[in-house]
Amino acid sequence: VIGTDSATFKQPGMILQTIAGNSNTVFDSTSTSWTDTGLFSLTFPRNLQSGSKVLARVMATIGETANNNWSNRMNLSIFENTTNKGSDSYGVVNGHAHHQGNANWTQYEANRITGEVLFTPSVLNGTYKLYFKGETSNITYYVGRTSHNGTQNPTGQTQIILQEIAQ
Repeated sequence: VIGTDSATFKQPGMILQTIAGNSNTVFDSTSTSWTDTGLFSLTFPRNLQSGSKVLARVMATIGETANNNWSNRMNLSIFENTTNKGSDSYGVVNGHAHHQGNANWTQYEANRITGEVLFTPSVLNGTYKLYFKGETSNITYYVGRTSHNGTQNPTGQTQIILQEIAQ
């Protein structure tokens, strides 16, 4: 038996193709609406198979400015073209950077967050981007490092991985 393309032999759960993005660029925003981070614009090398699912993973280091409040949630999500594939309220993953008892220290703190979502694609040839939404507009949120940019403070590569999964 000879197969002529990747669609010839497949079984449910099989990974058909994978794309990944890594960024050392820092994104910051005060937006409380979904905003493109500009960190990624990924497309699969081949059109997706009809009926496939996509598994998306997001990993990011996040920070925020000090504003004398405790936690201020930020949300990250994967958009396929203009369609949010996570929760409209919470995205694929969310978190905050505040850990210590003194809210003024928040500018030096970071958190590493990870999340994933399995979804049915809306199109077979979409473009995938990482979007951000803050909980409150009175602070600046950071993806990629702490608010304070000293070399001794935490930084981290932002990563997304998308895999087409046969059904």
